[in-house]
Amino acid sequence: MSSIANLSYKELLNKFDGYLDYLEEIEKVKDKIEWEEAKRINTQRAYEEYLYSYINGIYSFEAKQKIDEFIALKRAKKLERKRKEEERLAKIKAEKDTWK
Repeated sequence: MSSIANLSYKELLNKFDGYLDYLEEIEKVKDKIEWEEAKRINTQRAYEEYLYSYINGIYSFEAKQKIDEFIALKRAKKLERKRKEEERLAKIKAEKDTWK
C-alpha cells in the first residue's frame, strides 16, 4: 500500500473522487432510511422533520406534498366542524322561532 504522499496528482484526484462518491452514496442511503421512517410514522410532523434534515433530499417533493395533504385535511375538518355548528345553531334558532 502506497502512502498518499507518493500518489501522483491524478491518482490523488481519482482517490478523492471515489471517496466523494462513497460519501454521496451514504447520504442517499441515510435519506432513504429517514424517508421510510417518515412514511411509516405518517404524520405531518414526521414529514416536516424529514424536510428539516433533507430540504433538498431525494424525497423532498413528496414530503412537501404529504405536508400539503395534511394541511388540506385539517382545513377540511375545520370547515366541516364549522358547517355542523352553523347547522346546529340554525336548527336551534328555527325551533325558537316556532315557539313564538
